[in-house]
Parts: sequence; structure tokens; C-alpha cells
Amino acid sequence: MRKKRKNKTTLLISIMMIITFGLTIGYSYLTSELEVNGTINVVVNQPQLNNEIIKDKKGRYTVQTPGHPRLNFVSETLINNTLTTTFSVKKKHKNVQDWNSIIKYVNKSNDVLTNGTYSMTTTCSNLVNNYLVLSSSEIAFNQKVTFTANLSHSTLNFGNCNITYTISYEVNGIKRYFYYIIKIL
Repeated sequence: MRKKRKNKTTLLISIMMIITFGLTIGYSYLTSELEVNGTINVVVNQPQLNNEIIKDKKGRYTVQTPGHPRLNFVSETLINNTLTTTFSVKKKHKNVQDWNSIIKYVNKSNDVLTNGTYSMTTTCSNLVNNYLVLSSSEIAFNQKVTFTANLSHSTLNFGNCNITYTISYEVNGIKRYFYYIIKIL
């Protein structure tokens, strides 16, 4: 009889422990929260396009070809991702021709720049054939390319002209922009 009672007690204790253990685990699954402590940093090497523009021997970022007889170079500034080149026009010069403004660029990041595109906005009237040529829509590491602004001589017939080119490339699906502004006074 003692043995029977001992077995019953052991069985009841075992059942109680299983029920208690099951309720504890079930309750913890229903009410628990996962807490993550610390800082998560996403590291994407995103190139700054303005830091990789190559200066020429004279210390200028742009080269004008051919050297235009109606334009006087005034100034050139690079602030963050915006390069601004300013010219003044000699009003009485007879030799009128189309001209180019060239920017040389090298990709110093470890990433490939893809999907190179540009757009243009202007405050000039009567613009003809003003466009930008990207020498490559994809730029590998250490590859040198050029951005060439081809401008019609008709822009020289009007003072107070601003042409803004927005150049964009993608790195890991994120677009990076560079702005080139030509001011003709």
C-alpha cells in the first residue's frame, strides 16, 4: 500500500511538474520580446564625385576647347558637389564658334559607378544644341572619364545665362549627384 501511494505521489508530482513547465514555456513564448542592445552600422562606400575631379596644370577643373575668343574666364569654384565656372562675354568679337567645357574625373572609390545620366536646366533663352556627353555610363575603380558640356555659340549672344547640368551615377542602387553650373555674364 505504501508502494502504491508512493507511486501515485510520484506520478502526481511528475504531472504537476510537466504542466508547470509547459505553462511556463508557453507563457514565455506568448509574452517574450527580443531585445537587441548595441549599434548597427551599415557601411556602404559611397564616393563623393566632387573629390575626384582632376585639376589641370593651371589648377583649373575645366578645360575649354577650343579656346573661345569671345569668352573671358572669370572664376571657378568647387563647393561640396557643385562646380561653378563663370565667364564674361566680349561683345564686339566677330569670331563666333561652338565650344566645349571638359571636366576630367577619376573614380577613386572601390565601387563601380553605374547608370550614368545627366539632365540640364537653364535660364538662357534661345538655346540650341547644348548638351553634356558622359564618356562612360559605367566607371570602374581608378578609371578616368570626361564630362563634356557642348555648347552652341548662340548662348554667347545673350548675357546672364546659367546652365546647370546634373550628373548622376548609382552605387549599390543609391544615386549620387554632381552639379556643373556654367555662368555666362
